[in-house]
Amino acid sequence: MKKLYLLPLLFLLAYSPILGALNTDSPQIARHKGNTYIEKKADTSIKKEAATKKEAATKKKEKVETNIVPATSTPNLLQKAEVAKEPVVKSANTKSFGPTNNNAGSHSSSADGDNWFTRNEVFNHLDAAFTAGTTGIGFELATPITKWVRLRAGYEFMPQFTINSHFNVANYGGLSNNGKPNTSTNFEKASEMLRQLTGYSVDRKITMNNKVTFQNWKVLFDVFPIPGNRHWRVTAGLLGGSRVLGNTINARGEYTSLVAIGIFNHMYESTTAPDFMDHIYDEPIFGTIYLDPEVALELQKKMLNYGRFGIHVGDFKDGTPYMMEPDEQGSVRAKALINRVRPYLGIGYEGYMDAAKRWSAGFDLGVIFWGGVPKVYTHDGVCLNDLENLRGDVKDYLDLMKGFPVYPTLNFRLSYTIF
Repeated sequence: MKKLYLLPLLFLLAYSPILGALNTDSPQIARHKGNTYIEKKADTSIKKEAATKKEAATKKKEKVETNIVPATSTPNLLQKAEVAKEPVVKSANTKSFGPTNNNAGSHSSSADGDNWFTRNEVFNHLDAAFTAGTTGIGFELATPITKWVRLRAGYEFMPQFTINSHFNVANYGGLSNNGKPNTSTNFEKASEMLRQLTGYSVDRKITMNNKVTFQNWKVLFDVFPIPGNRHWRVTAGLLGGSRVLGNTINARGEYTSLVAIGIFNHMYESTTAPDFMDHIYDEPIFGTIYLDPEVALELQKKMLNYGRFGIHVGDFKDGTPYMMEPDEQGSVRAKALINRVRPYLGIGYEGYMDAAKRWSAGFDLGVIFWGGVPKVYTHDGVCLNDLENLRGDVKDYLDLMKGFPVYPTLNFRLSYTIF
């Protein structure tokens, strides 16, 4: 019994580790509680991250399902997207000169080739054309330089063709006809004497070949005054080229007769000179052949009587006849001259011939200001426009040219758009 009081002490000693473990303030209990808190916090973070990923996956799935459209509607959506992506650019083949909206910016260009030239329709296409009309045949290149103006440049020429005309030959200056042209018996006598001396004869008429040599380089500006309409146009510009509108020269078959006229006229000048008889003893007429004084005197009388040969074209204003004679080459020539630079003014129309709008046809109607009535000059520098009493075909041609101080034109145009 004496040892019973020791039982509580033994009980406390036996169970003190258990009681110590149950003490919340002990280090063991603290460590246990800390580990439990960390484990719970990590588990909460993992759960939150999983929930976030699940939510993101759900939203992504919903978005994909929303973007999925039926196959039948795809073309329309693609077409709308293409229209929204690409700016509206006027096709080069439409060649419309109407107003367009160019507020997209004049200094920027996009990847699809849009640029300032395209938006403003400047040099955005090129036409090649064949022309034919009263100015001849030719070719042109054309391109727009603004929305309302087109530039054309080209060359045209008149095809070569010949029109014959005739001049009458007469002898003039003889004593028997008082210095005036004579077409009576004196012509026959002078022609016969020439044939005896030289073996050549003179024809009564000289055939002339008349050729038109009209040609032009041209720079024209087409203005389209009607908005949205490129059919009707007003055209102005400049033409340039040779001053020679046409020329005339004797036919090849006439050289023999013209050479004979030249020989006879040279003999006339020599034998009718005041000192002719003074030199017949000193100067041979050919090589070492000298002319007998009596024969020389007889020849001088005939020459003074017959006069010289020439082509009576017309009369000067003082009444003196103009007799055109062959030049040193034995030919007679004349040419019609106009201004080298010639303004042009006219109107035109053009329409398309195919659905692709590449082929077009049209016409130009206008006038060329070539400097008034063309001036006609002979090879010896005489202006036939200043003569009076013109004869034969010369008069007809000059009367025709007097009616054209400006040259009316009508040309047809066939064009193809290269790009």
